[in-house]
Amino acid sequence: KDSDEISITNGCSSAFCALAYTIGDPGDHYLFPAPYYGMTKVYMGNYMQLKPIEVETDSENMVSVRLLAEAWEKAVEQGKRVCGVVLINPHNPTGAVYSKQLILQVLEFAAERSLHVVLD
Repeated sequence: KDSDEISITNGCSSAFCALAYTIGDPGDHYLFPAPYYGMTKVYMGNYMQLKPIEVETDSENMVSVRLLAEAWEKAVEQGKRVCGVVLINPHNPTGAVYSKQLILQVLEFAAERSLHVVLD
C-alpha cells in the first residue's frame, strides 16, 4: 500500500477527531447506531459540528441496512445532509459483534448514497 494513504493516531478518539474534519462540513449529519459510547458523539461534534442521527437497533442491539435506510430517508426528507455512517465493532457499549456480511451490506448501502463509512 502507498504510505501516503495511511494515517496513524494515538487511539480511536484522535482518529474520530481527525475524521470529523474530512468526512463532512459543519452541520452535516452521520448515521450512528444507538446506544453508543457518548464520547464518540463529542469527538465528532465538538470539533466539526457534525451531528449524529441515532439509528435504532433491534432487540439484540444489531443494526440493519433496513434501519439505516429508514433513518437516512427520514433525514433527507427533513432536509438534513448525511455525510456518513459510523460503526463501532464490537459495538460499544452493548458488545454486539457485526458480521462480515452485515459490514459488506453497510458498505454497499453507503456506496449507493455516496456516504463515508467510519468503522472502528
